[in-house]
Amino acid sequence: MRSALTTLRHEALHVRRTLGPTRDAVHKVVDGRLELEGADLFPQDVQLHFADAYDKLLRATESLDLLRDLVAGVRDYAQATIAIDQNEVMKRLTVIAALFLPPTFIVGVYGQNFRDLPELRWHLGYLFSWAVIVAITVAQLVWFRRRRWV
Repeated sequence: MRSALTTLRHEALHVRRTLGPTRDAVHKVVDGRLELEGADLFPQDVQLHFADAYDKLLRATESLDLLRDLVAGVRDYAQATIAIDQNEVMKRLTVIAALFLPPTFIVGVYGQNFRDLPELRWHLGYLFSWAVIVAITVAQLVWFRRRRWV
């Protein structure tokens, strides 16, 4: 989609570069600013055809401007959609990181060389530390689900 928009935008710019000078040249004929030393350059009926051509070129220029605005709007919409998708991915990655943070902290503290850790003095200490890790992780998952992040 992105390459199609880019191609359409470049083609519209190419048409605009061609259309502008053509419109200006026809406008000079219609205004009578193009003269040939005392003689009419074009007969009256040909000048009327130039006037019709000028009107059509003017409408084509306006349509081209409208096309440019529409392409810009579609491009902005596509970029906004991509940004929303990236935000969803970042939200999910943040949830995963947040789920791993408390267990990592608890394991890091218990990995220190302290002498008076509960698991060393209490026979259920190791089970208790696992229960705390699981409880915190489950609580986080419930909270994230309520906020509809997961």
